[in-house]
Amino acid sequence: MKTQRSLVLFVALLFAPAVPAATVVTIDAGPVAGHPSIAIGGDGLPIIAYESASGGLRLFRCNEPGCDAGSNVVFNDPPTGTTAGRYNSVAIGPDGNPAVAFHDPVDVALKLVKCTSPNCIGGGAEFRTIDPGPYVSVDVALAFDPDGKAVFAYQDSSQQALMMARCQNTGCGNVNIEVLAPLAGGVHHGEFAAIAIGENGAPVISGRQWSTQDTALDFIVCADTPCVVPPDALFGAIGQPIDNPAMALRSDSRPVFAYHGETEDSLMFGWCDNPVCSGTRHSRVLDDGALGAGAYTAIALRPDGRPVIAYQKSVPVAGGADALYVIECDDGDCVSWQQFPIDLQAGRVTGVDPAIAVGLDGSVLIAYFDSSAGSLEFARCNPQSCNGPGDRVFADGFEP
Repeated sequence: MKTQRSLVLFVALLFAPAVPAATVVTIDAGPVAGHPSIAIGGDGLPIIAYESASGGLRLFRCNEPGCDAGSNVVFNDPPTGTTAGRYNSVAIGPDGNPAVAFHDPVDVALKLVKCTSPNCIGGGAEFRTIDPGPYVSVDVALAFDPDGKAVFAYQDSSQQALMMARCQNTGCGNVNIEVLAPLAGGVHHGEFAAIAIGENGAPVISGRQWSTQDTALDFIVCADTPCVVPPDALFGAIGQPIDNPAMALRSDSRPVFAYHGETEDSLMFGWCDNPVCSGTRHSRVLDDGALGAGAYTAIALRPDGRPVIAYQKSVPVAGGADALYVIECDDGDCVSWQQFPIDLQAGRVTGVDPAIAVGLDGSVLIAYFDSSAGSLEFARCNPQSCNGPGDRVFADGFEP
């Protein structure tokens, strides 16, 4: 019977239409300003925060995994009458409800809005001021620790410092704010702030540092309160300035990075041998395309630990194109990898500010801005790979 079933399956697949590597749908035809962030709800459905054309904060909740349909929520901030979505970060709270950290351009403060339901419908939202500033919360990142308390990484633009704020209770009624890396010696900190929670529950924070001479990456593990910043807190640029860094943590809390190598205009991958990034730091070029690659980057890990990177690549086609590409690593250190386009349209600029997440089924989900159309787009790869059909029958073999 198994042989017969395999033969029937083979014939069916032989004449079946090809399954695309990724499906792409338009979330908001716009015009919008983009700047998305993405999280996965407890029901497995993607939730995307982004900026409207007027500078407001919006939230789109997909009604099914492919995001062919969904509901849109526009937030209004009672204290100021406005919110902003350019610097935002969405995460799922311990109650299963979405929360978004964002920069308020009127108060110039770091704020948090928490939905009172999983779908945010009906206007149920609570606002909290996390850091009243002034001039804070640029490049904000949000996570929840194992106790359900919100933790924020962000830049204080007035001090040019990398900051961390920790809520002392789940309601964020009391907040502790720490300066992790202050402006010193002409070195500025806090750009492209990112945050994750290690397996020990400690916040792990990265951000770009820069001076007139060079750029590098701050990397700090905050296992203590207040956070003790180690003397060697830098993930170096490995010989060239960096831009648009992104971070993810392996299951053992060892970090991996994707970033733009400015000297070679290339997409880079970096990783550390231990959770605190001491000792040797490694990097390799993944895409050194002739017209440049990695101007925008995002990184996530599949359930088996393989990194997957979404990025923008300039492509020499008629009329030119800046396209959304994905690199799928074949192993945890990306010794070998596959590269393929997700949204490549001649004469168009797509793949701006990608945000990436891995769904509960292992599928790769990417939200990004199409600046040519002024629209917010969503791409979904299959659970096995962003490269090729999703059945994997020939890669994995038939049932024995």
